[in-house]
Amino acid sequence: MFIEVPMINLMLFILLSFPACAAPDEASGIVIELDDGVSFMIKMENLDPLIEHEFERIRLADVDLLVGNVPAIQAANEFAKSELLDQRVWLDIDDKSEDGRDPYGRLICVVYLEDSNHDINTTHPFNRMLIDRGHAVLNDFKNNEFDPYLWWPSSDEEERGISRSHQVVINEVELNPPGYDEDNEWTELYNKGQEDVDIGNWNLITAHGIHLTIPSGTTIPTKGFYVAFLPGYWLRNSDEALLLKDDRRQLVDQTPDFSDDINDDLSWSRHPDGGEIWVYIESSRGSSVPPIIYSEGQISAKHKKDWLTCCGGYSAIHPADMGLWDVSDFMK
Repeated sequence: MFIEVPMINLMLFILLSFPACAAPDEASGIVIELDDGVSFMIKMENLDPLIEHEFERIRLADVDLLVGNVPAIQAANEFAKSELLDQRVWLDIDDKSEDGRDPYGRLICVVYLEDSNHDINTTHPFNRMLIDRGHAVLNDFKNNEFDPYLWWPSSDEEERGISRSHQVVINEVELNPPGYDEDNEWTELYNKGQEDVDIGNWNLITAHGIHLTIPSGTTIPTKGFYVAFLPGYWLRNSDEALLLKDDRRQLVDQTPDFSDDINDDLSWSRHPDGGEIWVYIESSRGSSVPPIIYSEGQISAKHKKDWLTCCGGYSAIHPADMGLWDVSDFMK
């Protein structure tokens, strides 16, 4: 028996059949030239009203290269070249920004590749692929229509994981250890919650673009610590800050800007562990921060840049020649 379906219901069914986060069939074309890992030229085939020319430059939405990290940028370019060049891609063009373009005239897009059957791969946009491979970072620009967190499907278990992730904070940073800095700079994470947290594939990112990925399978027990380090030099002695992102590239924690120009055994530490005040005191790598007898400076965790005259940051006077700060009043 034939049942007539009202056209409006049919249209609604078609719309709901697509993922809520994607409209990947607005336009398509062949990638003919790459500017870098996040920007490239397309020869258009299937046109959208926003398309003005046969050849259009595309800018990936909500994805940034690791500025200052030359090897990572080169890796992003090579990955983009291998996946995109001479390939057909499908575009979800931003509908919020003016004409769907950035200030340089590039179309702001989520980009989808075709699978082996020439179907559109809607589950893994190239924007996500670049981040998953560690070649770029997520940057959720609010002036476009996209919610990049929808690129990673969630489940109840994953949502619980996100909740647990915010138990973890950057707890201590040693920019300038005693002796040689090479191979000896480190930062400490602390789990202040009541559950163990899997931090495998999380990322620490420095202010100048160094990217540290925590090995898979790494877990911090409740009230436990994890010390992260890279060989060589990876933390600057001045104007340094750190971001911590989980394996979904969501921001978990970030530090204020730090300075430490003296080779000594003092470091920037939260006090108490996981607290809102950073103090420049005796380092306690992988263990509880010691009681404060004195400190040579403090920064609120809420301040991005709030320097004090300490630690060599603004003064050539050695801290030993300065009046030591009694910050016990701050801790009450």
